[in-house]
Amino acid sequence: MLSFLTYCKGRLDAAKQTLPNLYNLIQDKANKVSAEIVLVEYDDTDLWNWWSKQNFDPQIFHYVWVKYADKWHMNHARNVAAVESHGDVLVFMDIDNILLPATVTELADLKPGEFAVAGRGEHLSGFLACHSEDYDKVNGYEESLSGYGYDDDAMRICLQNAGLQQRELVNKPTVLQHGERTKFLDTQDTVASWQVNKYTFELLRQLHPWKNNLNRNYGLGGELLEHF
Repeated sequence: MLSFLTYCKGRLDAAKQTLPNLYNLIQDKANKVSAEIVLVEYDDTDLWNWWSKQNFDPQIFHYVWVKYADKWHMNHARNVAAVESHGDVLVFMDIDNILLPATVTELADLKPGEFAVAGRGEHLSGFLACHSEDYDKVNGYEESLSGYGYDDDAMRICLQNAGLQQRELVNKPTVLQHGERTKFLDTQDTVASWQVNKYTFELLRQLHPWKNNLNRNYGLGGELLEHF
């Protein structure tokens, strides 16, 4: 089964356009795949109010709300989505990514020991798919990396260090064209955050060449998680 994992904080306009498209895509029997969606939302009641009024099947579309989260943490959101998923293949994708039917078919053919990316252009650097056993092998996304930058590179490097082969998708997703491009940090802070994350990641690799989140659990929220 494919698990499409997406996550956001305050991205209602994008979600209203991409999530119904993704839901309809995996419902289409012509694709001949078993799939689910896991959405992790950081404390945005507007998105919940919209989602709850749709006719999404809760057996297919799982909504996880991280309550009281005043700070966005991408890698934690990714890990929460993975922990809550049930699929063999985990597809990590930003909320503004739009999949094609051919993309779904290609992802269904992903083998253990491989991971798929969509390239670095057109805001697709965060798109990544791998088998759940390979995600577990590297202990998920490193949660000591926060802010902005280098988190995508870090996960790819860990998977490669663990012996996985990288595949670049032929049928790449597209990206929603909108004026809502989220900016979490000023340019100067973005550069500083990228450099800190890179330095942190390189130090961690001295402890283990590919295992993240050493000596701690990851993707957890306890009482801060609400499931729908």
